[in-house]
Amino acid sequence: MHAAFNAAIKAIRDGLADADDARLQRRMVERVLAACESADSGDIAPLLTLLRRFATEAAREEARLFCDEIAEPPRLVYSAAA
Repeated sequence: MHAAFNAAIKAIRDGLADADDARLQRRMVERVLAACESADSGDIAPLLTLLRRFATEAAREEARLFCDEIAEPPRLVYSAAA
């Protein structure tokens, strides 16, 4: 658990937790997940499962936002000179 908290605190200091952007939130979760996966401890399996779930949800939100962006109709700009 120590590796997870250290990675989370470092991500917060790097500004990954402050943003509402799904991409930044996903990066934070993935950073903590990577730190936990590299730790040699078998008793953090429930934490790894939870972190993978958070990473999946963040990726899903990022994909939803991307689809919303590309589905948005183009904005037309009218010129007064025309």
